[in-house]
Amino acid sequence: MTALLVVDLQTAMFDGLCFPPIHNAKELIVATQRVLGRARSQGVPVVFIRHNSESPFTSGEKGWTVLDVFNVKSSEAIVDKTESDSFAGTVLADKLAELNVTNLVIVGAQTDQCVNSTTLSALDRGFTVTVVSDAHSTWSDPHGLDAAAIIETHNRQFKEAGAQVVSSNEAVF
Repeated sequence: MTALLVVDLQTAMFDGLCFPPIHNAKELIVATQRVLGRARSQGVPVVFIRHNSESPFTSGEKGWTVLDVFNVKSSEAIVDKTESDSFAGTVLADKLAELNVTNLVIVGAQTDQCVNSTTLSALDRGFTVTVVSDAHSTWSDPHGLDAAAIIETHNRQFKEAGAQVVSSNEAVF
């Protein structure tokens, strides 16, 4: 069974109130909606991951909520985490085991933080992983590395680590 993991696509990543919107925010939303719509239409389990830490990602704050456009369904799980790795200290592994999930499709943010840690952890745990190349994003590095370059580099590293990397048009369940 395959599941879709939507990692940390929370309001604060997009609203520009605490920091600039994430790189290619509109394109990220469109690509994620494309994959999410396909998963839902095929009855694929969807798990939203939500980072919970200091403001604006503190439980109950507006920035902490999953972005409204994704319209989380009551049948879809939300797993809260406090570390970059969505498996660390959470119920994610148990939830996926309950659903007999062996394959994961991953979208979300931040490419170089939570998407990276979750992808590598999933691979280490024996999951077959597909990362959607145009449905994860980050911000430019304060040392001058452009967000697009970070995303491109990580897509290459995900492949080298054993993940399949496909576009949102190519993602299948």
